Amino acid sequence: MFDSPAASLAGARRRAAPRTGGVAGNARLTGAVAAALLVLLAAEGATIPFIGQLLGPHIFIGLLLVRRWR
Repeated sequence: MFDSPAASLAGARRRAAPRTGGVAGNARLTGAVAAALLVLLAAEGATIPFIGQLLGPHIFIGLLLVRRWR
């Protein structure tokens, strides 16, 4: 006939969005940060041979990297 409050609460838990934390969430976050750092480090390295013309971008990217590591 009528559902108990406990049954209603259990049903609400099943319909809730899946949690993204825990070990799997940490792994995704670590992977995303690693990818961003890899792109920034590659861009920083690409500016070194042309440091005369690309000093501004080189410094900007370097500051982004320093800010990320802090």
